[in-house]
Amino acid sequence: MKKNWLVIFEIIIYIGVILIFNFFLNDIYVSIRGYKNYFNSMPLDFIIIYKTLLYFIPILILIILFKLIINKQKKTGINGIYRLIKKILKPHKLVSILVIIVSIVLLFSYTIINIHDLFIYFPTDAPGAENIVRYEGIYEKINIISDDGNQYNGWALIDESNTETIIYYGGNAQLSAVFFMNQNELKWRDYQGFNFVMVDYPGYGLSSGIPNENDINEMSLSVYDYVSKMKYVDSSKIVVMGFSLGTGVASYVGSQRNVYKLILVSPYTSLIDVFNARFPVFYGPFELLIKSKFKTIERIENIDSDVLIIYSLNDEVIPYRFSKQVVDKGKNIESLVLEEESHNNILNNESVFIKISEFIR
Repeated sequence: MKKNWLVIFEIIIYIGVILIFNFFLNDIYVSIRGYKNYFNSMPLDFIIIYKTLLYFIPILILIILFKLIINKQKKTGINGIYRLIKKILKPHKLVSILVIIVSIVLLFSYTIINIHDLFIYFPTDAPGAENIVRYEGIYEKINIISDDGNQYNGWALIDESNTETIIYYGGNAQLSAVFFMNQNELKWRDYQGFNFVMVDYPGYGLSSGIPNENDINEMSLSVYDYVSKMKYVDSSKIVVMGFSLGTGVASYVGSQRNVYKLILVSPYTSLIDVFNARFPVFYGPFELLIKSKFKTIERIENIDSDVLIIYSLNDEVIPYRFSKQVVDKGKNIESLVLEEESHNNILNNESVFIKISEFIR
């Protein structure tokens, strides 16, 4: 019976290590994307170090227990799981190396599946901006309830004298309230003469849910359908516009709805390509590890609307070659290529808004 308990304790330790590692990944995710907790103000590196130290103690305890159990097994002549595997693999070095490689690949795959969204989505909220925009009293609050109960919130500037309406899908850290607050300070210099709507992605701002491709796509269509029924909005003159992450969203809407015109600012072929540009391992079966793919390159072929694509040769986030591939793949494409602008400065370039205004009208 004593021998059985030594093996049972060994198995419990393996389960404990797996659970702690899983909790660690989940805790990292929730701490950074956990919505409205004190970790949101901390740098990513600090959070990871803090959480690693927090989980180091229980892991250390399990390692010590594991060592004690293995030593006890040696003294009593018991072959537990670890000793049995070691005994089998010891004469076969190549097999041992293969097992180690497979274990590393599985661990890497499991980790990527659990936390890769950390590097795609940056959901935040800005209650101060919400209050400022609300106080202005000239904006219409958007509140959409999806079929599955998610609530999507944003803002709209609607004027019955305007003909065209822009639905804007922002980058991975943009919020509707902040965008409207900033445009208000500029007196809507960049988008004068257009109705303008922006709704926050799931998990962003006051929108509920957790950001992922499926829910964001569902949200994007809900927003388009909602806007097309708004008072003073001409449903035949709705322009869909996306920036950075939002270009994948906007291209999805353009492929699913008969939009008036489509504007993509710094588009990418797919998020898989963007990942591979920095960490070139997501090929073949490893592509399956990326859950949010946003394959713009496939959708652009199915869009019959006029499309304007704007990108910069100096974009450090979305390599310009990806934007160029989207241009080459689409139909009815106009393009504006900037020389010097960095990723986050593209929408600050005056020539961009001149081109957008000309394209829409």
